[in-house]
Amino acid sequence: MFNPQTGINMKKVVFSFIISLLVISNIIAQNQLPVDPETKKITYTEVVQVDGALKDDLYLKAKNWALSNGFKQVSDSKADGKFVAKGQFGVQYPSPMKGMNHSGTVTYLFTISVKDGKYKYELVDFVHESPKGNGGKLENDIPQCGKYTLVPSGWSTIKSKSAESAQATINSLKQELANAPAAVEKKSEDW
Repeated sequence: MFNPQTGINMKKVVFSFIISLLVISNIIAQNQLPVDPETKKITYTEVVQVDGALKDDLYLKAKNWALSNGFKQVSDSKADGKFVAKGQFGVQYPSPMKGMNHSGTVTYLFTISVKDGKYKYELVDFVHESPKGNGGKLENDIPQCGKYTLVPSGWSTIKSKSAESAQATINSLKQELANAPAAVEKKSEDW
C-alpha cells in the first residue's frame, strides 16, 4: 500500500540529496584554484625547462607574447630577466535574479623570470570587480560585496572561469616559449 507520509519523506530525502550535491560542487569549484600554503594566495607557478634557449631570447619572446596578448606592463628589467604585467579577463556569472547574468572583470599579476635554458612564470593576486558588486580577492570564501549581491553560484562561477582562463594563459605561454631559438654552439675560433 502507498503511504502518503512516506511519499513526503522521500521528497525530503531527494531534495536534501540535490542540495548536498550543489554544495559539494560549489566547494569543488572553489578548490580548483591552487592556493600557496605560505602566502595563502591563489598562485599558479612553475619552472619550465627549454633546453638550449638563451635568456635574452626567452625574455624577448615572453615580453612580446605578454604585450600582444593584452597584458599591461608594470615593470621591465631585461638585465635581471624579469617582466611583470597586469592581466585581465571578462567573466559572466549568475546574478541574484534567477535566469539573469552579471558580468565583471578579474585582474591578476603576471610575472616571468628567465635564465638560460629555463623560465619561471607566476600568476597571482586575482581580484574580481564589477559595477554590480566587487567580489574582491578570489581567495575569499564570501565575496567582498556580500553573498546577497554576488550569490554563491556566481562566486563559484567566477572562480571556476578564473581557473580555466589561468590555465589557457599558461598553455599559450608555454606554447610560445617552447619554440624559443636554441643557443648556437660557438667554434673555438669564435671570440
